[in-house]
Amino acid sequence: MRILKLSMARSVLKLVTYTAVTAALFLVLSYMLASPLQYVLNNVDRLQTNGSRVGLLFATKPLVIWSNDYHISPINDLKHILRPLGVTFIDKSLSGHCHITGTCEGKKSLKVINRDNAMYLTPSLIPQFYEAYKNDAEMQSVDAFVCFHPASMCELFMQFNKSLIVIASTRYELGRFGVDRWKTWNNHLVHIAATSTNVVAANNLYDVEYIKYFTGIQPQLLPSFCGYIPDKYAPSRPGFLLAPVHHIHFGELLVSAYNKRCKTVNCSASLIPVRRKYRNYKYSDLAAHAGIVYVPYQVSVMSLFEQYRMNIPLFFPSLELLTSWQHKDMVSV
Repeated sequence: MRILKLSMARSVLKLVTYTAVTAALFLVLSYMLASPLQYVLNNVDRLQTNGSRVGLLFATKPLVIWSNDYHISPINDLKHILRPLGVTFIDKSLSGHCHITGTCEGKKSLKVINRDNAMYLTPSLIPQFYEAYKNDAEMQSVDAFVCFHPASMCELFMQFNKSLIVIASTRYELGRFGVDRWKTWNNHLVHIAATSTNVVAANNLYDVEYIKYFTGIQPQLLPSFCGYIPDKYAPSRPGFLLAPVHHIHFGELLVSAYNKRCKTVNCSASLIPVRRKYRNYKYSDLAAHAGIVYVPYQVSVMSLFEQYRMNIPLFFPSLELLTSWQHKDMVSV
């Protein structure tokens, strides 16, 4: 049964590659062993028909993925793509924004770990978690664990002898800043990458190279797709929005300088910080403006993937300008 299931999953992976539906993200299924591509080519019509028929691939036993991330968007992205293929998720979100995706309930049943201790995950918690879950019925249904934010969360699951999908959405050592703990996590990640049924990746090229530099591992590049957002660019409100700036004072100076310059050239497109304009915004609010201006505070931000997918015009400083701002005002983390 497991061989059949692995074969089916690989078929799904190949199908996605051929249908060009964010092939990079679907590579997470490559942690399972392969069947010949010919299977997909012979069955592509059946698989492509609709989500319910695709789900038949996992009708006997759903493919189950466990997550307890601190960020709602990467796992939401993965759900949106894989659920139509019959994949199910156990999402015990530790994010403070879990109410947005309706995923707060899962963390109430978590054993040993919680929002306060899971990010830094002191070494004693890992064996405690394993002892608490090794005979747990829900855990026994799990086929794989996925860790986006922090990627180091996968240390928690290494003892379970299940597939690990590590996709860094920011620096992979988040939560492991001490020298000894960072080195230990490096060793663990090397061990994870050496196992063919696991995946080590990042959702941006910087973190691919960053992981490679510190570990010697060659991660896969699996960009976030963010097709779960129905809203598309439809400008109907005046002005540009300024995305949150790490250096708040700098953001205010930028807005002031822009609007002052705008008046001298008689332009009508003002610039306003998004959080000043909207205390709580919907995607449609963002899509209604002329565009969004960024002073990037780090190299990978999920809202960037989302807004790009919505076709919103995005504006960034040149590398030279951003470098000068960084040297002078430390605008990025």
